[in-house]
Amino acid sequence: MKLSLIKIAILSVATLSFSSQAVSDADKEKMMSLVKESSPYVVGMGKNVDEVCRDMANDMVTKYGAQLSSIGKSPSDIRDSTSGICLDAASSASSSQSMEEVSMWKNSAMQNINKTFQGENEKSPARTFLVDVIEHSEKMAKTIAFMMEINRSR
Repeated sequence: MKLSLIKIAILSVATLSFSSQAVSDADKEKMMSLVKESSPYVVGMGKNVDEVCRDMANDMVTKYGAQLSSIGKSPSDIRDSTSGICLDAASSASSSQSMEEVSMWKNSAMQNINKTFQGENEKSPARTFLVDVIEHSEKMAKTIAFMMEINRSR
C-alpha cells in the first residue's frame, strides 16, 4: 500500500512538474543534471520505483553475484538487500522536506554499514556491494526529492 502511494505520488509529481510552464529553466536544468547523474536508475521517466529498484537489483547480482556467492549470499539475497535499500531511499525521499534529507539518509545508512563492518577489511565484497547500492539509491532518491520540492513550491 505504501509503495503504491509512493509510485502514484512520484509519477504525479513528475508529470505535473514538466508539463507546467511554472517550472523555471534553472529547475529544469537541475532536474536534467540529477537525471543524468542517477542514470540508469531514474524514477518517473517511463519507470516506476519498483521497476527501477528491480533493475538495480538485477545489475547488482550481475556485478557482485560471484563475489558474494563465495561468502554465502545467493542472488535472491542480493536482490532482496538491493531492493530493500532502494525502496527505503525512495520512501525517505518521497516524505522528505528537502534534498538535504536524502543526504542525511545516506549518512545514516553509511554509519550502519561502518558499524556492521567495524574492524573488518574496508574492501570486503559485502561492504563494497552495500556502499555501491547506497550510492546509487541516493542518486535516485535525490531526483525524487527534487521533484517533491518542485511540487511543494507551487
